[in-house]
Amino acid sequence: MGTQIALLRVLQEKEFERVGSNHPISVDVRLIAATNRDLPAAVADGTFRRDLFYRLNVFPIAVPTLRERVDDIPLLVEYFVGRLASGAGKNIRHIGEQTLEQLKGYTWPGNIRELQNVVEFAVVLCETDTFLVDESWLKCEPAESLGSQDGLSALADREVEMIEAALAETHGRISGPSGAAANLEYHGRRWNRRSGGSASIDTDRSVPPPTSSESPPFAASTIPCTRRRRVRTFCTNFTMRVG
Repeated sequence: MGTQIALLRVLQEKEFERVGSNHPISVDVRLIAATNRDLPAAVADGTFRRDLFYRLNVFPIAVPTLRERVDDIPLLVEYFVGRLASGAGKNIRHIGEQTLEQLKGYTWPGNIRELQNVVEFAVVLCETDTFLVDESWLKCEPAESLGSQDGLSALADREVEMIEAALAETHGRISGPSGAAANLEYHGRRWNRRSGGSASIDTDRSVPPPTSSESPPFAASTIPCTRRRRVRTFCTNFTMRVG
């Protein structure tokens, strides 16, 4: 965010200061910015300054992805082949028709950078004057990405089961030291953090929720307030959804 503030000042005031100096330097520049991020979403999330977004978004130009402009692929391939073949000391004068059809039929999740990578790989392996690409070089979506989605879905189902159990155990009570939110936080400490590894649950023994007269290994006061609020909100939303 500090860099965004400095950039905003340059755009707004047209001046900046060198590191260690207190003398402003005037500039007269025209800035062209490009990104593949969803900046309106970043502004909504608070990770990108709204005022900087409006300063940059004066004349937006939406560039379609490579899969949306298939007709450009032959021109790009011809350009990359000529440049890369010259650098590799190879004389490639033709591009296979089947290769062009394969390249035009691919989805290109990595856009032009992925196309350049494939062309460069093929140029290195090319031993004739005809540029060819093997279909196996066009990578499909990794299977583990699909598996990770299934894993997150299973984890979400398990969370719902824990919410149901906690609400049943506390007879619908959500807040307070004996409520479902505190109960879930106490049991949640027995999990691996979801962001740090695969979540696992100790099924060999069950740990009873702490009572008002005993101190759990992780007291509620040591748990960040924001995390307790998140669990309490989750309990409330779940109760409203199934109630």
